[in-house]
Amino acid sequence: MGEILPLPRVDAAVEEPLALILDAMVDSVFVADASGRVLLANEAMRILAERDPVGHRVSEIVPSPELVEAFDRVASGGASEEIELKLRLARGRKRWLTAQLTSLPRDGRTVVVLHDITQLKRTEGIRRDFVANASHELRTPLTAIAGFAETLSDGALDDPATARRFVSNIRANATRLMNVVEDLLALSRAESPESVFVLEAVDVVRASRRVIDGLEPKIVEKRLTLKLERADGETLAGAPIEGLADVRALDQILLNLIDNAIKYTPEGGTICVCAARDEDAVRVDVKDTGPGILPKYQDRIFERFYRVDKGRSREQGGTGLGLSIVRNLVGRIGGQVTVESDVGVGSTFSLRLRLP
Repeated sequence: MGEILPLPRVDAAVEEPLALILDAMVDSVFVADASGRVLLANEAMRILAERDPVGHRVSEIVPSPELVEAFDRVASGGASEEIELKLRLARGRKRWLTAQLTSLPRDGRTVVVLHDITQLKRTEGIRRDFVANASHELRTPLTAIAGFAETLSDGALDDPATARRFVSNIRANATRLMNVVEDLLALSRAESPESVFVLEAVDVVRASRRVIDGLEPKIVEKRLTLKLERADGETLAGAPIEGLADVRALDQILLNLIDNAIKYTPEGGTICVCAARDEDAVRVDVKDTGPGILPKYQDRIFERFYRVDKGRSREQGGTGLGLSIVRNLVGRIGGQVTVESDVGVGSTFSLRLRLP
């Protein structure tokens, strides 16, 4: 290891506040000599490098050839540079950083400031995926509507049977289009920081009954058995099971969870909505006897537009946004939502709310 050049002497009254300021910075900062050996680093840099960088070379503390090349250029007398880095750290972690490099000509040292833009990059990726997925979900029914309408205008109106079939398809795709738009608006409200949620004690049994009553036509159409039970063994006429929630948000959450169970439970199947009070929370479980979800998909089903079986979900009228709306609304009211599922047996979505 080469000799480490001493830092310029600084009055103690200045040195201590300077160190405190550097360590208080969110950005990672280090100073290296012309050979690339680190002379000084702040706390954020020590955390990023997962070691004390002092005495190590730049290539050893930041695994990036691009940074090393930029450092060499700036240290050799080049102009200040700003570059973007994508790092692969230990345990498969990925980080995106911007690096600002500035030379100190008088003593041949270079200051490097690393700013973490990982969250920004992830947000940009989510936004791109969202726009692409939303465009696809809207384009498909619009294309179908345009195609059927064009065929009708080209003469299919003269064939009553064909005309009725095409009009039925136009209506079905228009309904699908409205469902996508409504879910996009619901998701926007759930994510918007301007949306106001009023938390109060809400009887989850009564809220579940209200939602089930509204979905009764779908339940009857598929000849499903839907049971609303108190998991604590008491009768439904017992004391309310109250959790802390926004009434409208809870209705939307339960509607999406129960409607999802109806969509994926085969005809003649059973759905159970079970409510219970634990020591520190109120729980509502929505259990179905549907196809189940493979473990590798269970972490992803709450993502926007994510579908395990895309074709089947569309056939059932799903937009791919319901569970994402649930996750966001649950988070806004301070609750939790989880899923347990066995393929071929069914799935259980569990909602936990804080006690009032």
